[in-house]
Amino acid sequence: MKVHDKSVFYEYLKQNKYMTLATASKDGKPEAATVEYVIDGDDLLVNTYVHYRKFKNLTTNPFVACVVTMGDEKTLQLDGKIRLLEGSEAADAKQKMLTAEPDFKDFFNDKDTRFFKITPTWLRLRDYTKTPMEELEYTP
Repeated sequence: MKVHDKSVFYEYLKQNKYMTLATASKDGKPEAATVEYVIDGDDLLVNTYVHYRKFKNLTTNPFVACVVTMGDEKTLQLDGKIRLLEGSEAADAKQKMLTAEPDFKDFFNDKDTRFFKITPTWLRLRDYTKTPMEELEYTP
């Protein structure tokens, strides 16, 4: 069912802090990894090291897919566009991630860490606790 209220999706995202981020190289070779995220308005902040495959994929192919799962009861999928943050935007993202995850300060402060912003283009939430299963979709 298509919905016009995005709040249900963001409430679900607030309940977790990790997601599987799927990327692809310029020629379409897939890669998926678990990453931490922070909600920033309607966007999500993520990061990675410059020497990971993910970094090269993200800087050559701006399209991503993500999955956030809580047990086997609910799952959220999203497609989006991602962009590398630089300058004050990167510093702001770093501070927001440090505030949310202070235990990761060594990773966030590493000179090889880069910060990105995902802007969702489609979201789907499935709730398997309901009969029949509830499925909600939102396109910003």
